[in-house]
Amino acid sequence: MRFTVLFAVILLFLSACNKESKGPEIQGTIYGANNETIYLMNLLEKNAQPDSVAINANGDFVFDIEVDQPTDYVLYLDQQNFIRLILLPDQQVQITADASDLATSYRIEGSTSSKAVRDVIQHNLHSNSIVDSLNMVYKANEGSPGLEKLIPELQQQSQEIFQKERDYLVNFIEENKSPLASYVALSMRLSNEPLFDPQDDMKYFEMVDTALASRYENSRMSSLISNFIRKVKSQEERRQTASQRLSVGAIAPDIALPNPQGDTVKLSSLRGKYVLLDFWASWCKPCRIENPNLVKTYWKYKWKGFDIYQVSLDRNRDDWVQAIYKDRLKNWKHVSDLKFWQSSAAKLYNVRSIPSNFLIDPEGKIVARNLRGPSLGKKLEEIFAKK
Repeated sequence: MRFTVLFAVILLFLSACNKESKGPEIQGTIYGANNETIYLMNLLEKNAQPDSVAINANGDFVFDIEVDQPTDYVLYLDQQNFIRLILLPDQQVQITADASDLATSYRIEGSTSSKAVRDVIQHNLHSNSIVDSLNMVYKANEGSPGLEKLIPELQQQSQEIFQKERDYLVNFIEENKSPLASYVALSMRLSNEPLFDPQDDMKYFEMVDTALASRYENSRMSSLISNFIRKVKSQEERRQTASQRLSVGAIAPDIALPNPQGDTVKLSSLRGKYVLLDFWASWCKPCRIENPNLVKTYWKYKWKGFDIYQVSLDRNRDDWVQAIYKDRLKNWKHVSDLKFWQSSAAKLYNVRSIPSNFLIDPEGKIVARNLRGPSLGKKLEEIFAKK
């Protein structure tokens, strides 16, 4: 797991900050990292440059840093091998770890908050390892006749793991074991999917905000999450306005984007059919797992007047095209501006996570949203039974 992914929500909190004035000492021993360099970066400082020290022949290192308030750090050998730390002034922190995998092997003394963060991250790593094993099962069965029956089982297991991990974090936050560690818990992901959505889970962000404000008033962490909450609430007000024009019964806004060959294809060119407008990407594992269901549904209802218009949030054309052919999706319309989350169509349809879809009737009206798994087939069966 890359720490750039793990800290995605935290990076949204960033704002201008002042220089710290005093702080803790970090002493550590990294077994197997003799004579290497270890880095320490402040995640609360915008455009921060990491500090670094040499690890001696015995694996020992020392950082003397300056902080005057709770500060969020990452200690790392490289971007995939790191430790997350929450440090307070005047702490004497001792760390031991194995260089082969810092995140799973490290032990820490002298920082209660960092210990709590370790518990959160260790639990998350375990859950991610289970999801990774499910993905390996899926890949091992790609192209096999039994994949269609296996997919619902894998989806159910994945959803159960997601819910268990989320329940653990919710309980952690509600028990208020450590508001500083809860700040980190809000950024946790499972298979690259956020476990907390700022809009849907605002109460947990506010819970952490209140706890931080009461114990660390005027701290950078407290102000960052407070500012983040204000920003999200403002965005939510605008989103609700946008949702009104995307509600069931509304006319679906038209999309005109290039297909893999570079030709512009309009969503409105499929008027006269029931169309599933589907947002996906080659890098989105839940999307790829859902694709076989789309293929099955497409061939079942194609002859009755059903079609699919898929918008990819990919950034790389080759990845996009390869996924189309690998997942056997080439029979319907594909478009993308290759702008990732800045996709004009995703913004137009207020898409904040994928897979996401809209079912549109022959007149261009939205008749349903986010039909996944068997829900799509059931809806189409209901529609075409009336024809």
